[in-house]
Amino acid sequence: MSSMSVTTHSSLPSRDIAGLPQLYLHIGSHLAPPDLLSCVLVCHQWYEHFIPALWHTLDTSSTTWRHILAHYDSDLSIGKQDEQWLQDIFNKHGHYIRHLHIHHREIFQLANLSEGCTQLQSLRVYDIESNLTAKEKNAQELRPRDARGQLQGLEGSLLSPEFEGVFQPCPELPRSLVQHKRDWYAIQHLWLLIAKNSELRTLCFYNHVYLAFRLASDYFHDTVAGLSYLEELECHSDLFINLGTLLSRQLPSLRRLTLIDQGDSEQWPLFHGLEYLNLRYNVTDRTFFHALKHLPNLDTFVVKSIYFRFALKQDNGTIPETPSRLKRLEISEIKKPEREDYELAHRILPALPHLTSFKISQLYPLTANGLSVHCPNLERLEQGQEEYTLLPVRGVRPAVNSLNALLQTCSKFKEFVGVRLQVDAEDILRQRWASCESLEVLPCQISGFGRLTKDENELYDAIPESKLQKELHHMLSKEEIRVVEKRKRSRELQEKVCARLGELTHLTELDLGYFLDKSSHQTGTQYVGNYGQPAQQRVGRNASNYEPVQDTLELTLDSGLRRLAGLKNLEVFGFEGMDHGIGEAELRWMVANWPKIRVLRGLDVGRGVSGFSVEGWF
Repeated sequence: MSSMSVTTHSSLPSRDIAGLPQLYLHIGSHLAPPDLLSCVLVCHQWYEHFIPALWHTLDTSSTTWRHILAHYDSDLSIGKQDEQWLQDIFNKHGHYIRHLHIHHREIFQLANLSEGCTQLQSLRVYDIESNLTAKEKNAQELRPRDARGQLQGLEGSLLSPEFEGVFQPCPELPRSLVQHKRDWYAIQHLWLLIAKNSELRTLCFYNHVYLAFRLASDYFHDTVAGLSYLEELECHSDLFINLGTLLSRQLPSLRRLTLIDQGDSEQWPLFHGLEYLNLRYNVTDRTFFHALKHLPNLDTFVVKSIYFRFALKQDNGTIPETPSRLKRLEISEIKKPEREDYELAHRILPALPHLTSFKISQLYPLTANGLSVHCPNLERLEQGQEEYTLLPVRGVRPAVNSLNALLQTCSKFKEFVGVRLQVDAEDILRQRWASCESLEVLPCQISGFGRLTKDENELYDAIPESKLQKELHHMLSKEEIRVVEKRKRSRELQEKVCARLGELTHLTELDLGYFLDKSSHQTGTQYVGNYGQPAQQRVGRNASNYEPVQDTLELTLDSGLRRLAGLKNLEVFGFEGMDHGIGEAELRWMVANWPKIRVLRGLDVGRGVSGFSVEGWF
């Protein structure tokens, strides 16, 4: 049978395989550029089939392209990888490029002058000023401040009559005459390239392009309006865009829009297509509600901050009369906590009953209560400034107990990111949320177990085991009896808390630990894997130079760890900074009972688990 199989396969004509270019393209999509280059060099047939995949995505930040573009105009490149060589390969292979990531201004001209580079699906322009050629690095002479006006009119010829009056010099960017002319032609080549790629799906300008000319906003709006297939537009540069004007062009395919520093827009058209809006600047409450009202299908809204200027009323036409369909809201900064906490809770969140994900730089009590009252569908809560909720700041501990009410109300809640519940051990047994089956990620700091102090532990360890039986307590001193009873109460409480946590069977991540000051001490992270990945250990050099947080779970087999055996979906378990008693027996139990476990946060060389390796267990 095997010989017949070999014969059958060997008899398959090679031209039948060669006639499946989509197979090569599929294979090529899974290979890195160095591997694709190796395939191209195998033979003529492989060259023909793999060269489209090699040029499908061109990113000039790669090591090879950075080296070529940094030296192509040097004396050593003449007759080799020089400008003519670059233009020739763009002319030959430019028609294969679908995704172009530009970090060097030279690519504007090379791609534009390549007649075949007209099938781009995405174009992304990055900070080109940080990527200079050999000659540019040697020509960093900046024009003097008193000579800013001397370059006016010295730009050069227009590459297209459409550019008449489109570009204006930026006086705040000092340039020599050579740099001035270089930027003059670079920006023209860029916009000619954009104009001739009418089927662009994605157009992104990251950071500042830093060309010495500013583009007229009307030309930008007109050009973008001609990109009827454009789905994503991102402008993190010095493009002065009016959001209302842009939306009035009714780009039929636009779904995602990101702008920076454009100011408020008073006139908004109704635009049904936009699903994602990211305004990377401070917006007023008027702009925020304009977006909710005029973008009825908006799914995600990201703002830097909201500046509450107006006492808005529902009858003035600004606040939407119907609840927004918005599902995700992100606010990067809170500038005036007391005012903004109140406004978010009483004006913003009541308009967002369908919200499922909320991200904020720091969660304050009123906002947390507002989420619990107005957003019953909330599934995910993320806080940017993680440490401020975890530990006291300047002696003041933020009030976070309102999160208990949030969890009790939001029955669909699944994940905390950067927000840690600070819960007393007795309190966790009374909270309804502790049985919330939907929870998948829970960072929770539980304390108040009444564990023995160091001196009490020494006293307990000195008691003979034969005297620890209750009927023999009369042989102990009053202090010894007190210590024995205290330990018994603590262990019973730990058992109950672990049993309650063990009911959360959907958990994939349970982090009970404390983040510590990484500048003074670092805790280790032990990665273990049932997925065939080797165990790795990352331990800070000062891992043992910290005092563990007292009165937390011991996490030993005889103090309740066994109660967590039902967490079969657990992948990440954290106990960083805790005064735990995890040893080799506990680690082996975790591996045996948690089949999906892959990360343990908190193992370090300086405490309890040193002296052995978990490698080879799997």
